[in-house]
Amino acid sequence: MKQFHEKYALGQVIGKGAFATVRLCLCKETNEEYAVKVLDMRGSDGSDKSSRPSTERLRQELRAEQRAWSQVAKHNNCVFLAESFIDNYFGYFVMERCHGTLLEGLRSETELNEYTYAHYFQEMAVSLAHIHALGVIHRDIKQDNFLLGGPEGRTIKLCDFGLSAVPTGEGPVKLTGVYGTAPYMAPEMVLPHGTHGEPCDIWSLGVIIYTAFYGCFPYMPKEKNSEAMKQVVRGGVPAPAFVPNKKFRQEAVSDVATTFAKALLERNPASRPPAVKLLKMDYLVNNHVHEQQAKVRGLKDISLQPMLHGAVRAGAFGTRAPQGDPNAESLLMELQNRANARLSAKSQLQRGTSPATPTEGMSDEDSGRGRRPNGSSKGLPPKQAWDSGSTKAGSSQQHSDSQQGLEAQHGT
Repeated sequence: MKQFHEKYALGQVIGKGAFATVRLCLCKETNEEYAVKVLDMRGSDGSDKSSRPSTERLRQELRAEQRAWSQVAKHNNCVFLAESFIDNYFGYFVMERCHGTLLEGLRSETELNEYTYAHYFQEMAVSLAHIHALGVIHRDIKQDNFLLGGPEGRTIKLCDFGLSAVPTGEGPVKLTGVYGTAPYMAPEMVLPHGTHGEPCDIWSLGVIIYTAFYGCFPYMPKEKNSEAMKQVVRGGVPAPAFVPNKKFRQEAVSDVATTFAKALLERNPASRPPAVKLLKMDYLVNNHVHEQQAKVRGLKDISLQPMLHGAVRAGAFGTRAPQGDPNAESLLMELQNRANARLSAKSQLQRGTSPATPTEGMSDEDSGRGRRPNGSSKGLPPKQAWDSGSTKAGSSQQHSDSQQGLEAQHGT
């Protein structure tokens, strides 16, 4: 079976994270363009004080992501995983190429109001209904894990299954551990000895909706850090106001839209509607009717652009540019060059010409005999202020690296 570098040519970087780089890539056989998420598999060997997990743990987590993503299969509202690879140094997820982030799509709207948002939220709910029907729980639903793709680049697509779970067995799902990004974590996720299931994804979607309608997170601690956010979500005080902050001097969205937001942010997970029922709620089903009725009654069209600016300032979108590991970038390019040299030599042999002498070193990466480069776990960027990254408590790596390249952090 061909390795990644034999089958694909790497293109430009379109996103970077602490442990992953996202690039364009071209299939050498078909000339089809894809994106590839490249994860650094060079773990700590325990000889230093690095917080980076072991190589074996990284490989386990890559395989778990591959299982969850493959389970999702091909769906209009999920980023499609074409194939995956792993060598001595990196894991590779080859996926359909998307054309923009959710933030870029929202900023391009000439009118951004609750009726515009209904189209976005409807497709998000469809993606959740799809993965939940297949037994996949995402556990990191947030704005940055939705991309824009499709033929016209306007279809909402769910991505990044690095924290996803695929529970097995009969009966209600009762997962344990703390996963995700703090402002989007459901109360049951952060409670001591709490268990979670599909409703945690519904809550996280509710947080996205809340930031869209009101310009801030439902819970806003005084200190902007992960632990403070988890604490205020756990306590539930003060409760979400479901009105815009006074500083925006903005009117509230309609009662229908507010009812929709409140349904997703029920603190009792059993009271939250599943994704299939969200799609039948008044706000989504009768969105066009409500919009026309508002125009007939002469109601003021409330722009939610100020709320979008507020959400960005609150940290709802990963707008900071994370740094990558220069050692990993150099190694990746070396692997690509060596694969190209081997293919060139093979082609020359087939034509009966004398090939150039292959370079020594890592040409044996597929057999495990390649040398281990120096600085394998160094050059990692520090944690950023708050949760553009994702927590995976009880495990040593966290993923939040999709095509827009988010910062990934280590949990405790």
